Amino acid sequence: MAKKRKSTPPSGSNNKMDLDGDPPSTAPLANKSLLSANTHAGITKSTRLPRGKGRRAQRLRKEKGAERAEEVQARTERKVERSRGKGRRKGERN
Repeated sequence: MAKKRKSTPPSGSNNKMDLDGDPPSTAPLANKSLLSANTHAGITKSTRLPRGKGRRAQRLRKEKGAERAEEVQARTERKVERSRGKGRRKGERN
């Protein structure tokens, strides 16, 4: 059976801190430049564009999208009409 360790060492005081003196000062980091480079690192929320900038491009994108929607709608209408015509012709044959 192994011996249990004593809870206190045999020497009188194990307190290594000098109670009479000042506490040890925290020395500043030797290489702060490493840490300061990453202070603003990470994902950030993008700021809004100032008024005027990007508005023209946004308007052009919106207009372009509306034109495409009109083209798609017209194309779909033509497809539906053609399909109805095919259905009528098929019905006439039977």
